[in-house]
Amino acid sequence: MLGKILERIGLKRSEEGFFEGVGGSISHSSMESGGVFRKRFEYFVKDPDTYTAIMSLTSFIVGPGFHVSGDERAVKLVNRFNRVVGMDQILFRAVCEMLWAGNSFWIRVYDGGRLTNLKHVPLTSITAIHRDDSRIVALEFQTITGQVLKLDSESLVHFYLIKHGGEVLGSPINRPLTEPRMVYDPDRNAWYQIPSYYDIVSSGVWSGRCGGS
Repeated sequence: MLGKILERIGLKRSEEGFFEGVGGSISHSSMESGGVFRKRFEYFVKDPDTYTAIMSLTSFIVGPGFHVSGDERAVKLVNRFNRVVGMDQILFRAVCEMLWAGNSFWIRVYDGGRLTNLKHVPLTSITAIHRDDSRIVALEFQTITGQVLKLDSESLVHFYLIKHGGEVLGSPINRPLTEPRMVYDPDRNAWYQIPSYYDIVSSGVWSGRCGGS
């Protein structure tokens, strides 16, 4: 039932995609570092323009709320579930994370075989991402006590903004500003790497090139 609600407002589970990117069959390593989220979080909270833009977009997307319709008995059950779990807060956090990190992960909580809650997985606590060529198969994350837990994909809900090629992680809206790029210099017949925009700004290289002190 929860899946139907999320689909109505444009959110789908990872096997279906939120916005599906271009498919691919590129082979990748079976494990990736979770450090990518810590770096994206730094870019989000320390750049005032990025922070303001993402919080404004989140409020614009989630602010109008959503309406559940259908069978009267089913609507009552769904609305009660939404109140118990705090669906408005869940959606705000999930959408915000998708914008700054491209992804949001939640643990399915069951009681007596029934889905009763969704528990958030802080992105900065993720230490490793296990994958195959097309999807995430498990996550490892560190709890506040220092314990490392591993959850398989069946225990998780994965929201993502968009995937490119054979990637299994979604991309944040500011991704072009967060990653370095390779540029070819024909005069030297060599490739060299340009740091990300955020790294250039934070290191002062940008102001130096523009004649600043």
